[in-house]
Amino acid sequence: MENLKQDNANSVLQEWRTKILDWVLGVLAVTLVPAVISMYMRNMSAPAHWSYIYALTAIGAVLIILAIFRKIPYLIRVLGIVLLGYAAGILNLRMTGLVGVGPLYLLVTPIFALVLLGKRAGAAGTLLSALLLVLT
Repeated sequence: MENLKQDNANSVLQEWRTKILDWVLGVLAVTLVPAVISMYMRNMSAPAHWSYIYALTAIGAVLIILAIFRKIPYLIRVLGIVLLGYAAGILNLRMTGLVGVGPLYLLVTPIFALVLLGKRAGAAGTLLSALLLVLT
């Protein structure tokens, strides 16, 4: 009887996490398009940043793909959003330093890991974010 309750709780939690992931990816996909356009317009005269902008555009494209193709396994989609969040954070740190949005990416990404993967992943993500902030 106890196992049945535990299995039911786990399936409800997984369903809840999947809905959150779908919602977050949908919001990111919608908001990425104007953000990428504004990046290109703002940095037209700064050729030094074009490689970063191309990389951030690729990250955005992968996030849009993860949002559209919901049949991709849950773990791959979650790891994709977490790893791409760290990649975007590192790129933004390289572009703007600590005054830009890079630290914000590194703050939010472990929260996604905590909610979508559990407390161990959240703790590991927090340590990784702290390490990345110290190293920059």
